[in-house]
Amino acid sequence: MGSQWGGRDGYYRKARTEGYRSRAAYKLLDIQKRFQVIRDDDNIIDLGGCAPPGSWLQVLHELTDGQVIGIDLNPVPPD
Repeated sequence: MGSQWGGRDGYYRKARTEGYRSRAAYKLLDIQKRFQVIRDDDNIIDLGGCAPPGSWLQVLHELTDGQVIGIDLNPVPPD
């Protein structure tokens, strides 16, 4: 997981420590905390632009028991 933030950014270091592929995972976790947009039984499709590197898919998989699918022109590495 490379980043322009390197080791200087706390969220970058936290993402690496907690196993997320990027610091963007915390953006989705914050949205969920504030607005509860994902329910336990939601099925989710992530279409283009956001799928790689896969941190949002990781978070979505944690938030719902439904199916989570990411589709993009760029490959998303498997877990």
